[in-house]
Amino acid sequence: MKRPVATVLVVAMLVLAGCSSGMTGASGDETGTVNFYVSDQPSAIDDFDHLNVTLSQVTFVRADGNQTQRAADATLDLTQLKGTNSSLVDEYGVASGDYTKVFLNVSEIDGTLTSGDSADVKLPSGKLQLNQNFTVESGSSIDFVYDITVVKRGNSGSYNIKPVAGESGTDVDIEEVGEADDR
Repeated sequence: MKRPVATVLVVAMLVLAGCSSGMTGASGDETGTVNFYVSDQPSAIDDFDHLNVTLSQVTFVRADGNQTQRAADATLDLTQLKGTNSSLVDEYGVASGDYTKVFLNVSEIDGTLTSGDSADVKLPSGKLQLNQNFTVESGSSIDFVYDITVVKRGNSGSYNIKPVAGESGTDVDIEEVGEADDR
């Protein structure tokens, strides 16, 4: 039996209208909010008087491979973010759905050791990658902590920063110690 085209269009519009609840972004996708925090897992951080890390961009990667990039433009002193201490970088509106990775682009690292000497701290790739599954629901807000640690590279006197997966994610205790400094 053939249905009139107008009937098919009306049914299709009703089905689509029923699927459009929740907040929508500029592209029409449903969105939620990620309150994005950075923290520091204690390791070699006690060697530092300050360790300022400047973030330039955060990239959220969905399970389907789509990426959402957001500007960060924030400087954090990791010596102030030990344990559950966390600093809010920003609140990012992103498409709702399942996510599998978060990248942090780092534009600058400036560290001074407790001795007063300048520290050689490297991030070999210029960005930090964290494989972490989480879900952003439409119209809701979640807290996400990206934990960073600094480790000493042998007896070289140099350091690397890297992410800590076991201390990152949405089910991590947060004690907010302020917002990141805008540059």
